[in-house]
Amino acid sequence: MFSAVSHKKLASAEGYFVEHLAQNDYYAAGEIRPGQWIGVGAERLGFNAGQHVTREQFYALCENRHPQTGERLTTAG
Repeated sequence: MFSAVSHKKLASAEGYFVEHLAQNDYYAAGEIRPGQWIGVGAERLGFNAGQHVTREQFYALCENRHPQTGERLTTAG
């Protein structure tokens, strides 16, 4: 299942990874289902569909950095 959550603060976005993306959600009831890269955005970043999202990759995105190169993604802070 795909779910998108908008966070205004970096700390709450990083907390989302720990609570939901790295584990599972209530739909998976006891199963461990780590988050996966999907879609065109993932492809543009160089990831394959279904590849697991690591904590470091997710945090890099939260900080506006490319998950593999560390380069800034946008002009926004």
